[in-house]
Amino acid sequence: MVVCNALVRDWSIWEIREPAKKDGVLSDKGLCLMVPRAWREHLSTAAIVVIALLAGCSDVRHARELREVTGRTMGTTYSVKYIDADGRGPAEAGVKDLIDTRLHAINGLMSTYEADSEISRFNAAQPGRWFPLSVETLAVLELSHEISALSGGSFDVTVGPLVELWGFGATASSRTVPDADQLAAARAVVGHDRVTLEGGAVRTEAGLRLDFSSIAKGYAVDELASLMREQGSRDHLVEIGGEMFAAGLNGDGVPWRIAIETPEALARRPYVVMAISDAAVATSGDYRNYFEQDGRRYSHTIDPVTGMPVSHDVASVTVVEGSSARADALATALNVMGPEAGMMLAREHDLAVLFIIKTDDGFSDRYSPAMEQYFAMPLSERNASQSSKAKEVAP
Repeated sequence: MVVCNALVRDWSIWEIREPAKKDGVLSDKGLCLMVPRAWREHLSTAAIVVIALLAGCSDVRHARELREVTGRTMGTTYSVKYIDADGRGPAEAGVKDLIDTRLHAINGLMSTYEADSEISRFNAAQPGRWFPLSVETLAVLELSHEISALSGGSFDVTVGPLVELWGFGATASSRTVPDADQLAAARAVVGHDRVTLEGGAVRTEAGLRLDFSSIAKGYAVDELASLMREQGSRDHLVEIGGEMFAAGLNGDGVPWRIAIETPEALARRPYVVMAISDAAVATSGDYRNYFEQDGRRYSHTIDPVTGMPVSHDVASVTVVEGSSARADALATALNVMGPEAGMMLAREHDLAVLFIIKTDDGFSDRYSPAMEQYFAMPLSERNASQSSKAKEVAP
């Protein structure tokens, strides 16, 4: 028997878990009791067990077993976790086949790394022609236009020539600072207003290229979440390359816990933990994809307006939204805009946004009012706790 507890605001949650096996799968079954935090100092573990037994708490887990399917796609990994309630959920093998089939189809439409994808064929088409696009690609393009307009051009799916110029694209072979003429030439063919849509087709223009790398993973996450709903799953967590959609509740019957990383290139540790249910989470940052030249750091996040990598102190931006595609695009746009303009946009449109900002001695953060509801622990308490720990170990 295992007894553990966790603090949530003014309550201490105690769980008494008994390991059990069902069909060869190890799971936990147990009792759950919420005790006022003020009692915690006066009750022993044994007393808690007795109270729980006398209270006759029901098994809150209801044999909720966590299953997971993993694989690779879009140059990264994917994970789909789902709760199998009482053994009635879909089998992993069947789910994986459906997932891989759907991801293959999306790559066939939107990948710039596949020469015969729909986007690659559009980019290679002769200028001055109308190129018919699939319903899926059109939907992503229309959403991209919406975020471009909202952000004043800070998000732009025509930014591909600039991304390639700076060495971060699909065909780039080296990373170096371009000269002024190269930069001017690339800027001349970039601009979301150069995309003309009419009757399900897009007009090709000289130098115009579409690049969905900052929204395609989010779109794919939404598609897999929809697929899981079609399979009868109400509780699942879909993740592709860090973009996520959390539906329903986790195996403990509470919102899914998602850790936002501290934006450090050589470490992986949580900065804050979020409690998410029926929402998407996306993070954009430059702390692992950049190059340095002549003592200056150049981010892979390119400002479509200036043609330059962003140079502000934002380490990462996290967005919570109703769809992963929208969260993905917004995180990129806000990362380009920076903390001042980005936070103004977030407040104006009631967006749930967290900026983590580089400082001389670590990191600071700024978040919009709409984001606060998603923190598993209020960020002010987390920061106070971190500060207290730092003082304890300081010489």
